[in-house]
Order: sequence, then C-alpha cells, then structure tokens
Amino acid sequence: METEENNQLAFLDVLVKRNGDYLDHTVYLKPTQTDRYLHKLSNNHPNQKHGIIGTLTNRARRICAKDHIQEELSHLNKAFLANGKHNIKTTYKPTQKIKDCLRPAKDKRESLSSAGIYRIPCSCGSVYIGTTKRSEGTRLTKHKRSCRLRQTDKSALRDADHKIQFEDTQVIATTSGYHPRLAREAVEIHTHPNNFNRKEKTFYLNRIWHPAISRLHKMVAAQRSRPVPEEPPPEQATPPRPIHTPPRPLRRRGSISLV
Repeated sequence: METEENNQLAFLDVLVKRNGDYLDHTVYLKPTQTDRYLHKLSNNHPNQKHGIIGTLTNRARRICAKDHIQEELSHLNKAFLANGKHNIKTTYKPTQKIKDCLRPAKDKRESLSSAGIYRIPCSCGSVYIGTTKRSEGTRLTKHKRSCRLRQTDKSALRDADHKIQFEDTQVIATTSGYHPRLAREAVEIHTHPNNFNRKEKTFYLNRIWHPAISRLHKMVAAQRSRPVPEEPPPEQATPPRPIHTPPRPLRRRGSISLV
C-alpha cells in the first residue's frame, strides 16, 4: 500500500503533491527510470517508434497540471534526443482519397445472400421472425420445401393454417455471430407481437429490457414514417434589365456650345 512521503503520493502514473490546501499532479517516474526507449536505428516498424512519441506526449498533457506540462515536455525532448529521435519528418495524409469518391467496382450483393435475421409475412397480417447462419435465400428455400411436404418439425411456418407470402420476405439485419443473431431475433420477436413463432425455441430476453426496446422501436418507426422534405425547384434566373443611356449630342469640330 502506497503511503504519503514528503507530501507526495504516487498512484499509477500520477504523482499527487500536497501544496498547502491544494493538490498538484504530474507524471510519476520510478527511481529506476532510465529513459530508454526504442532507438531510431533499431529494427522496428516506424509506426512503433512514432507511437512512443505520441503516447508519452499525450500522457504528459493529460496528467500534468498547467505548471508542470512544460517541464515534463522538456524532459521527454531530452529523452527522445538521447534515443536518436531527431530530424523527424512530418508526413501528411489526405482526409479523403480518390477511391472514396469512386463507385465500388463489385456488383451489389443480393439481399438474401448473407446470414442474419429475416421476416416472412402472412396474408392474415402476422409475421414470422427467423434467423440462419447460412444465406437467407437457402433458409427460405427450406421453408418452402417444408411447407410443401407438410414437415411441421422442420419449419414453424407449417404449424398453423397461414398463407405465407414468401415473395415479400424482408431482411432485418445481417449478423453472422451466433449469440448476436439469437439476441437480435429475440428483440425483433418482442417488437412484433403479431408473430407466430414457437416461443420455446427462441432466445430468452429478460423482461427488464422490454420497456427500453419498445421505446426504441417506436422512435425508429416514427423516424422512418417522417416525410422527406422535397427540395424546392431551382429559381429561374431573370436576365438583368438593360440600362438605357441617352446618346450624347455630337458637336462639330471647332464649334462652341453655349449653355
């Protein structure tokens, strides 16, 4: 346990100093500190060498009080010079590259070609929420096959007398992880009370999350139903009115005009 000595107390990287009724703080350095870091000529990646400078400098600015920042930065400058870190060249990177302005060269993937959570509607207004680790198109094909062969043990769509609208299947989310998929499926089942899923085969969702999920679902639905403001038509530029200037009277050379 650290104890106060000479009105100072070390806590992690911070050295707290008692200055009368106030507490001062700066970077704490152990007595065995040697200021040995990666040398400039060492066989390490340049990002590691530059990272040391940025890390120690940011630590000094976050920890030190205003009266100790310059002192700590001067100490770091001497340590960097001792480790050969001088004549560091500054490189600039653009905030936006050319590839960010170009359209992707790959074709757009189909909506049912990835794993995730999907929603299949019925003609009666109810929906079925499902999840799959394979492509959703593959799972949809198996649902159709199970309904055609009346295999109720392989698909919940055959449990009740529903007219399934497979052509209106929608992808809710594309999630590949096992537990995230189950959790998202449980959330979507809760936000769709008109579902006909098998309750015993879903992920258990604690009741403490129900109010927050319902409130979030209402906010998202209200935001989606908000009409998009139409852009006003561009104003037609009116040509400037011509300025008519009266012609100046011509005078003969050598004539005198009396005013």
